Amino acid sequence: RDNSALTCLSLTMNNAGKYPDAVNEMLRCNVTLKELYLEYNNFDEAGVALLASGLKNNTSLKTLHLAYSYVRKFGALALAEMLEVNTTLTNLQVQGTQICDEGSAALLESLQSNTTLKILNIESNDIDMDALSDMLSVNKCLTKLDLTSRIYESDIPYLDKIVQSNNTLTTLLLGDDYDNEGDACIETRTAVEAWLHQNQIRAANIELVLSQRLLLEGEEIPDDMKSII
Repeated sequence: RDNSALTCLSLTMNNAGKYPDAVNEMLRCNVTLKELYLEYNNFDEAGVALLASGLKNNTSLKTLHLAYSYVRKFGALALAEMLEVNTTLTNLQVQGTQICDEGSAALLESLQSNTTLKILNIESNDIDMDALSDMLSVNKCLTKLDLTSRIYESDIPYLDKIVQSNNTLTTLLLGDDYDNEGDACIETRTAVEAWLHQNQIRAANIELVLSQRLLLEGEEIPDDMKSII
């Protein structure tokens, strides 16, 4: 809490989720920490809310990794409330945190007014595509967005809107693990792949990246994509 030198702290897989009050206190008082890694720490919704509360007035933290915690609906609502007032955080990683449509909608809507977050990873969560496309039509700060999640043919109009209206995003990661859903998803996969490849040229300002999980079995990841996947 009172450390004045440490700038990066990794507590990955350290059960820090048992001590959300301590993390909250640290974030409220520390003024030097810039990166905090809390992946796989079993933070529940209440714990995430405490963490988000500590970040509301934090003026130093730029990177927060909360992947594979239990953010869910109420944790996402708390993070959304934090993002409406926080002016320092630039990188938020919440992949695999069981966020529902309502939670993702709140999180994405908060970014309509946020002017500092540049990188958002919401991979492997439910994504409210209406909120996503609306946010990206007005957000002028986000440059990298990871949507490696269930993107279906019905989502293509939303992707079109993103490509046409956003001039700030530089990297958009798409994909899904369709392998467990059988042959019925082959048409969906083909449609999303076709859209992505067609738009590589049209979306001149956005690098549209086919994530590893959407690649056909045995297909190699292009060298120029490996650094950002």
